Amino acid sequence: MSEPAEALAGDDGFLIPLHRNGARPVTTFKTGHSPWPARCAYLSSAIFIGASGTTNVVYGFGKGDSLATCCVWAGVAGAVAIVLALSWPALIRSVEAKRWSAALISLVALLLSGTYSVTAALGSAAGGRANAAATEAARIDARTHTSRIRHREGRT
Repeated sequence: MSEPAEALAGDDGFLIPLHRNGARPVTTFKTGHSPWPARCAYLSSAIFIGASGTTNVVYGFGKGDSLATCCVWAGVAGAVAIVLALSWPALIRSVEAKRWSAALISLVALLLSGTYSVTAALGSAAGGRANAAATEAARIDARTHTSRIRHREGRT
């Protein structure tokens, strides 16, 4: 979009019309901003929310001992992931609006849900390593037990 310049300021503070001096209007062009930084920010936040939510739900599902408790823990973990996703914008908006009580509540929600998510991520990784170690120990124990039976029977 262009905006023509119509007049210049004179020495006495009044405007001097340009068309009397033979000058042509100067056009300036305003370029719009690119939508890509915002799109990339939304995409990266969606990836983070998806990864965090999936990790929470998998961790929560693994905490139960029956199907019902697994589903309950997965639901709780999914709710925590939603709270984590919504607490950042709530905190930013409440600080901008200078609503300090809402900002405090949003900060507490962010800290609690973030702590749970980090614990879920670390616990999920540690649980995977513990399961792998237990499986390996059971495999070695089964191999040792089988070799003892073969040795007793005279088959080596």
